[in-house]
Amino acid sequence: MLDHMSRNDHVITLGADKQYQDPTFVAALRQRGVVPHVAEYESGPHVCKNSLLPEERASEGFRVSQQKRKLVENVFGWCKLDRVLRQVKLRGLRKVDWLLRLVMTAQNLLRMVSLTYALKQKNRSTPKAPA
Repeated sequence: MLDHMSRNDHVITLGADKQYQDPTFVAALRQRGVVPHVAEYESGPHVCKNSLLPEERASEGFRVSQQKRKLVENVFGWCKLDRVLRQVKLRGLRKVDWLLRLVMTAQNLLRMVSLTYALKQKNRSTPKAPA
């Protein structure tokens, strides 16, 4: 899939879980011209498996990528917490796809409410310039 992506003067990155901290996987990404944004082990016996270069680890793109990954994980955690996606009772790809879209729509509606509220609070606290 990475080989078929268009490369119009922008860097292609790939975010992945810690389990993809395999030197051969990371090297294959670099060979294809893809910047790896693979989560790293912070402690424990697997710290030695971290394969990112110091400049990749220190880049602003890596930091932003890790923050965005956390947002995605929060959404799926919300869906599984005490909701219908904890144990799917539907069978068939079409039905499960429909259910996932429904739950994600509900989650987006909740986010829109909180974002709208935050925007209103910000507008109230911003002093208006005199005319």
